[in-house]
Amino acid sequence: MKLIRHDSFFNDPWTDLDRLFESTLPELYQWNPWRQGATTRSLPLDVYETDSERVIRLEVPGVRKKDIAIELENAVLSVKAKRVDKTEGGESSIDLSRSVSVGDDVDPDNIKAQLENGILTVRLHKREHAKPKQITIS
Repeated sequence: MKLIRHDSFFNDPWTDLDRLFESTLPELYQWNPWRQGATTRSLPLDVYETDSERVIRLEVPGVRKKDIAIELENAVLSVKAKRVDKTEGGESSIDLSRSVSVGDDVDPDNIKAQLENGILTVRLHKREHAKPKQITIS
């Protein structure tokens, strides 16, 4: 059994639990999708839908257009961005990313993206056959 050193009485219990799992199950702990390095962060997002499109809004403060990559593959929209922060000691970069399933009914040829005031808005228009149809009763 591996002993875990207890630094002080006021340790965060979640940090201790993290260390416990990492030390007892290292091969499983490495594959945890929620665990990210200090230089990788998940982008916060909002998703809403209208009759004609799905809209995804992501917060990308301090990121330039040229540092954002958007890709649609197998009905999954992936957004990757890199933010470079300049400090007195040099530069540090943070990788930002997020993937979201958008469904098979979006038109891959009719996607528009706009960056304004640190908010990236991606509009995915639906295919014509996917839009709701009004049916009248005779």
